[in-house]
This record gives sequence, structure tokens and C-alpha cells, in this order.
Amino acid sequence: MGPKIKYIFIVVLFSLIAVFSACSHKTLSIFFDGVPYPDNTMIIASNYSSNPTEIAPVNKINAPITRPEMHYHMPYLEKACTACHNEKLMGKFILPQPALCYQCHEDFSTIYTNLHAPVEAGECTVCHSPHMSERAGLLLQTGRQLCLDCHDKAAVLKLENHNGIGDADCTECHNPHGGSESNLLN
Repeated sequence: MGPKIKYIFIVVLFSLIAVFSACSHKTLSIFFDGVPYPDNTMIIASNYSSNPTEIAPVNKINAPITRPEMHYHMPYLEKACTACHNEKLMGKFILPQPALCYQCHEDFSTIYTNLHAPVEAGECTVCHSPHMSERAGLLLQTGRQLCLDCHDKAAVLKLENHNGIGDADCTECHNPHGGSESNLLN
């Protein structure tokens, strides 16, 4: 019975290798974050420090070829993974959000008296992709859809101030990060 199990294991292993090697980028990117596009020639940069304040500038030798329709987070584009991730703990952040994001981005708690709930909770990745997006600002959704993933559409549209707004984006009136009033008006 032992040799038969070994044979089955080897057949399954080689089948999985064949399936994954034949998979398209689209299929692989469902399971794995950051799968490079097949037409890209990504060269991993070796001149980055584990200290996020000592990131070397990108040059033609270590710059990946990108897709023009995509928007990239600079550390991801520059292959500076250790600017955000602990190299010894695969995938773990070097700091919790939002302290990690505030190393480079503005700390909204110092700008606004009222913060949008995800901003206040330090959940930047509820709205923004940490690596790349087809949308400007690395947004996960565009327009109203971004807001209506959390806010109930029926409840929002029945508010008197929202009468006749048509298909206007929420950000035409509201600041998605914070404001001086609780309704986060621009």
C-alpha cells in the first residue's frame, strides 16, 4: 500500500505543478497578491535597506515595466517591500496602520477635527489598495460604489439634503478622510 500512495502523491504533485504553470495571470492573481503581468520584466532590486527611511531611488536597472492603465503605490513600484513589510515575518507590516501609512502620508488626525470612521480606526486599506489599482488614488472602487460598500444606499438617499443629487459622486460634497463637521462636508 505504501508504494501506491507515493505514486498517487507524485502524480498529484506534478499535476498541480502543470496546472499552476499553465495558469493565466488573471487566475494566479486571484490567489496571490502582486503577481507580475507576463509582459513585465520585473527585476528585484537588491539595493534597498530594511530601514524605510533609507530607500534608494529607482533607476532604469531596477525599475519594473508597468502597465500605463494601472496606478501604483511607490514602495510597491520601486520593489521596496521592506518599507512596509517586515522581511523576517513574511507579509507582516513593520508598523500597524495608520502609523505605517503616516510615515509617508499626511496624518489626517492632525488636520481634521472629525475623521471618517475608517480613517479614525486606521483602516486605510478598506478604501485603498496597498499595491496597485486601476483607479486613481489606489481606490478599490470608484464613485458612489466606494461609499455604498459601507453606507446603506436607501438610508443615504432618503436624507433631505440628498434629494435630486442624481448620480453625483459622494466626494463632490463630502471629504472621504475628514472635516470640521461630523458630515464631513468639503
